[in-house]
Amino acid sequence: MAGKINPRNFVIRKHHRHDLRDWIRANFPFIEEKSTFNYGPEDFKMLEERADEIYDACRKVEEIDLRAKSSYADYYKEDWDRIRTAYEKRDFVEMAYALKTLVDAIDAE
Repeated sequence: MAGKINPRNFVIRKHHRHDLRDWIRANFPFIEEKSTFNYGPEDFKMLEERADEIYDACRKVEEIDLRAKSSYADYYKEDWDRIRTAYEKRDFVEMAYALKTLVDAIDAE
């Protein structure tokens, strides 16, 4: 990752999806675990405390692809929907899985 990533502010510097992926990894490194069984209580607490921030960052990136009518808007639709549903239901286990899936998908671009 080039440059220091501010832990409290998601900023688009070069590429919106890649910047989101890097921000998620820098701020929520535990999502790299294969299973939420490896998470500690503090990990879920962090997701709960920062859920608004996570959702806003994801929504910002989704909006860029939607406005551009990018094919990536369709490609990531299921990921965005999972994150939105987890956020609305305050389901932080599902949010963790959704973020992991999103990060992996962005890696595969």
